[in-house]
Amino acid sequence: LGYCQGEVKHFATRGVALYFFFNFAWNISILMSVKVSGALATFIALKGIFPVSSVLFSSICWPVLCKTAMQPLVWLSVLLMLPAIVLYQYASDLQQKSRTLGQASCCWPLGKSRVASLEACLLEGGTG
Repeated sequence: LGYCQGEVKHFATRGVALYFFFNFAWNISILMSVKVSGALATFIALKGIFPVSSVLFSSICWPVLCKTAMQPLVWLSVLLMLPAIVLYQYASDLQQKSRTLGQASCCWPLGKSRVASLEACLLEGGTG
């Protein structure tokens, strides 16, 4: 406490204005990301913010916010979330490569055989 006393008090208006500007820009960037990349990719990208900000807040003393001690459960969630994001990105890259080769499936984890039989059924006029 006591950060808004003395020489820091005159930065309050500027701080609120900067917060408003960056928050507005952040919200616009999220909307643009959903429009361009889709909701799932935006959701995964937003999940990456938690581990990065957690590590930054626990290791750097920011001008207004000092270091924050992270509980062991938070470290565990960071260690679980980062590999999951990397795995998702890897699987997305594999699917994109398969798509360029014409071998992608809409239901990738289920395999190609089920998708191929569904496509054949739809081509014959069936309902699937």
